[in-house]
Amino acid sequence: MVLMSENALPGIDGRWTSSKHAGVKTIQGKTLYWGFGMQFGINYLPMERLSYDHMGMTRKGMLAGNKIDWNDDDCWTRQQNDPYSTTETLRLGARLAANSIGFCCHKGFKPEIPNQDNWSIVHVNGDFSVYTICDGHGLSGHHVADVTKDSLPRLLLQDPRFRRQRRDALVDAFENTQDLLRTADRQGLVKAAVGGTTATVVVHDHAEQKLQVAHVGDSAAVLGRMGQAEQFLAVPLTRDHHLEAEDERHRVEAVGARVEWEAGAYRAFNKHGTGAGLNVTRSLGDLDAHVECGISSEPEVKEVLLAPEDKVLVVASDGVWTWMKPQEVLDIVAACGAAQPTVAAERVAKEAYERWMQQTGRQAADDIVVLIIDLAARDRKESTTSHEDGFDGCGFFGADDETEESTEG
Repeated sequence: MVLMSENALPGIDGRWTSSKHAGVKTIQGKTLYWGFGMQFGINYLPMERLSYDHMGMTRKGMLAGNKIDWNDDDCWTRQQNDPYSTTETLRLGARLAANSIGFCCHKGFKPEIPNQDNWSIVHVNGDFSVYTICDGHGLSGHHVADVTKDSLPRLLLQDPRFRRQRRDALVDAFENTQDLLRTADRQGLVKAAVGGTTATVVVHDHAEQKLQVAHVGDSAAVLGRMGQAEQFLAVPLTRDHHLEAEDERHRVEAVGARVEWEAGAYRAFNKHGTGAGLNVTRSLGDLDAHVECGISSEPEVKEVLLAPEDKVLVVASDGVWTWMKPQEVLDIVAACGAAQPTVAAERVAKEAYERWMQQTGRQAADDIVVLIIDLAARDRKESTTSHEDGFDGCGFFGADDETEESTEG
């Protein structure tokens, strides 16, 4: 089994510039080279955290895309075009393409925060794949999304009901991830009270040729089905959990939340008219809004039996769907050819980004993550997929025991 994942920039090796201290800091493996002959050993901790001892004190930091935020308010920024840095994204690209998966994770035009979109993939040869997309929001949304994209598939695969009662296992994976975020927030590991994420999980059962989709929020999944005119027809597998949906709005209002029109959308506030002001009605994290505004972590679950006409699967964050219709995305995939999912994913992301810039007068663009899976090709290649060794820390994990319970080496 292999697991692949990405956050905004998963590798930590490279050169960094501090907001407080002069000179370039270089991280290579478990060693920090400070300059002036100084070097320190680094400890890597769960949830993208790290620490090292400096002058009798322990500095603690958290990786957030191209930045490391330290507990003394120092912030390190990764130097661009750094020859010392090789990200897992680059390493994974060829391997994903060999398995007929294309991806693109594109930071939006939001200079004040890192990329908050995230994704992960679990694949077991000849058995199943799990695709997860997360779209963080709020000041700490990137941390919530990073925890979620790892937690959801791990909890799902560890559930003994994964084989026979997968729907129940999917629902509980979301609820248990929410519990994990509550615990992490209480312990100060992740600020999940006012930060959250959407999440969409697709389980592709290769043996039974079916998809099971569970989601909260507006990161959507779309199936590309070949029509009679030899062109892809878009088949939505999810619906947006927005306040525009009557049943969702009524559920939120039933707990006493106030729904008001603000900044171009309906938003949920607490009974006093304050609070998060979320447009999505279901999410993970957003602990305050779950208590005060009726936001839910319960996913909607859908099962689809795959037909021979179902050729491609697209799973993408709201950064794609805000200005692009599902059929437009499938038209781009068709133009590139379903057998070139990497090219298609990059073109979809580029088109979505350009539309954001056009619609906002080049003032803003959302983060974008898109996965494109060539369903037919993956089935043909099941018996030829090679087993890979694991990388330590993030990215691509390998295990000798290829069972659904094993999620890392």
